[in-house]
Amino acid sequence: MSDDNTDAGDAPDKPAVKIMNVQTRFTSMASRKGGMARSDALNRADTFIGKIEEKYPAWIDRDMRELVRHIEQVHADDGFTAATYEAVYRKAGHIRDMGGTFGYHMTTSVGDSMCELIFRLGEGKHYSRQALDAHMDALRLVCTPAFKDVAVSDVQPLMDSLEKLVRKYPDPEAGLKVKAERERAKLQAVTKMS
Repeated sequence: MSDDNTDAGDAPDKPAVKIMNVQTRFTSMASRKGGMARSDALNRADTFIGKIEEKYPAWIDRDMRELVRHIEQVHADDGFTAATYEAVYRKAGHIRDMGGTFGYHMTTSVGDSMCELIFRLGEGKHYSRQALDAHMDALRLVCTPAFKDVAVSDVQPLMDSLEKLVRKYPDPEAGLKVKAERERAKLQAVTKMS
């Protein structure tokens, strides 16, 4: 037993904590003089994107053709195989991400909905030609220059209908979340009892 007023878990003669700031390569490069101002770097990036933006239609056309080919294989197999699941999800994600880079906000939103659908179908071992084709039709539409800079709110009925199709299929992660919550509750109950 201790005579002083320290808690049972405290060491009587704790050494003082010394905080050391270590200079990493990144911090030394970021703090050195010279370089480019943030606003200049952003302007250069915008200029670069503006220069390559003319290539976007050709890129998206190529990616859409590949996605169509993958989706046709899914339809031929009456569902996803491990290979088509990965290929379709990856290509849809790429199209979604490219849309955001070039100001095609609807491409990003429809692509995101499509990725969620693919995830739910693929992980849940479901298949819906109707849901996949509806997303493909929407993606073909919004990848066009007519939809550049169009706000999602301007075509909310389209997004609502796609979301409704996605919600028909259970979220595979929802079951995992429920299971984790049950396990957490069991642990809390055991902890309270002991």
